[in-house]
Amino acid sequence: MNENKPVLFGFTPEQWAVIPEHMQAHIMQVNSAAATSAHGNQAARQSAMESQLWSVGVTVVKLLMTLNAGALVAILAFLGSLVRERSELWLDPLIWSLGWFFLGVTMAMAAAFAAFFTGSAQDQAIKAEATQWEPPYVRDNDKSLAQHRRGDRLRLLAIGLTVLSWGCSLLGGVLFLQFAISALQAR
Repeated sequence: MNENKPVLFGFTPEQWAVIPEHMQAHIMQVNSAAATSAHGNQAARQSAMESQLWSVGVTVVKLLMTLNAGALVAILAFLGSLVRERSELWLDPLIWSLGWFFLGVTMAMAAAFAAFFTGSAQDQAIKAEATQWEPPYVRDNDKSLAQHRRGDRLRLLAIGLTVLSWGCSLLGGVLFLQFAISALQAR
C-alpha cells in the first residue's frame, strides 16, 4: 500500500467506497470502541506513572534524609559529651564527618528535586502523545519523545545524586569511625 495515500480505518478511499454501508458502520463502531479504550488506558497509565514516581521519590528522600540527618544528630550528641571530658582531642575527622553527612543531606534533597522533575517530564511526555481515532490510537510524536529524553536525563541525574548521597554517608561514617577510635584510644 502506498504510504502517501490517505487511509481510513486501514482502507484507501477507493476500498472504503465499495464496502457496504452496514459494514462501514460496524467498522466505525468497532474502531471507536477500540480508540475509546486506548484513550482510557492512556489516562490510566498517566495517573499510575504520576503516583509511582511520587511514591518512589518520597521514599528515597525520606530514607536518605533520615540516614544523614540521624548521623548528624548522633555525632553532635557524641561530640557534646566527649568535648566536655577531653578537650585535647583532634577534632578534624569529626568536623569533616559532619560536613560529609551535611553534604549527604543536601544531595538527598537534590535527588528529590531531580526525581520530581523526572516524573514531571515523563508526565508531560505521556500528555503530549498523540491520541487519534485510527490505529495506532496512541503514538509518540516529536514533543513526547523530547520529554521522554528529558525525563531520562533527569532520572540519570537523580540516580547519580542518590549514589553521591550514599557515598557522602559512607565517607562521613568512616571519618566518624576514625574519630571515635582515636577518642576511645585517648582514654
